[in-house]
Amino acid sequence: MLFRSRKLSKRISAFISNLHSGSYVVGLWAGYFLYVIRKRRTPLKLPRWAVALGWALSTALALTILFSVRPFFDPAKEYKRLGSALYAGMHRFGWGMSVSWVVLACTMGHGGFVNTFLSWKVFIPLGRLSFCVYLISYWLQSLFYLSARQDVSYDLYTGVSRCAITRSIKSSTNRA
Repeated sequence: MLFRSRKLSKRISAFISNLHSGSYVVGLWAGYFLYVIRKRRTPLKLPRWAVALGWALSTALALTILFSVRPFFDPAKEYKRLGSALYAGMHRFGWGMSVSWVVLACTMGHGGFVNTFLSWKVFIPLGRLSFCVYLISYWLQSLFYLSARQDVSYDLYTGVSRCAITRSIKSSTNRA
């Protein structure tokens, strides 16, 4: 993208949506797979070894993604270009694959205690609340960062003002 101001270009590049396209495509694949399974009317039963392998790979991939980010924030570690490029390019895709396996396994009846835990009634209002936050967070972040005339520094004032902005938007939507 070409912009007159280098600061504006940096600020807008933080909101480019194709950064999350890997996990989005994985979600599309998983959704299509679920659609095909439900359309067949015969349940797809996986062998025990395939279910065990899926859970093992999903867990290993999720734990690898969670714990491999630690060296990037350790100033004593040497920066390695290849490791950084692999992590930056693949962590969203890998996380999407891991979560997709959990969804597919629970939907196909191979969830076990994970499915029981995720099906608790306590998670229904939390799920609706988090989905609502997901839907409006992009627009609130865009409003906050792109309306600033200069780069935003994070301090106590910024945190309190962001909380006040969010609260005022919430109270104005409740009145309507």
